[in-house]
Amino acid sequence: MVQQISQIEEKAVVEAAATARMQQDVEKLHHENERLAQEVRQQSEDTRHHRDFYYSLLETTFQLSSSVEEIQQDYMRAVDTTMLPKDEVSIL
Repeated sequence: MVQQISQIEEKAVVEAAATARMQQDVEKLHHENERLAQEVRQQSEDTRHHRDFYYSLLETTFQLSSSVEEIQQDYMRAVDTTMLPKDEVSIL
C-alpha cells in the first residue's frame, strides 16, 4: 500500500513537471506567435507603402512620357523637317 502511494506521488510529480514544461512551451509559442503576427503586420504595412509609391512613380512616368510625346509632336509641327538630314528625321 505504501509502495502504491509512493508510485502515485512519483507519477503526480512527473505529471506536474510535464504540465509545467508544456505550459512554458505554450507561453513560448504564444510569444513567438505574437512576434510573427507583428512582423506580418509590419510587412503588410511596408508592402502597402511600397505599392503606393510604385503606383505614384508609374503615374509620374506616364505623365512624363505623355509630355515628351507632346513636345515631340509640337516640335515636328514647328520645324520644317525637310531641312534636316534624313537620319535625324528618322530619329524623331
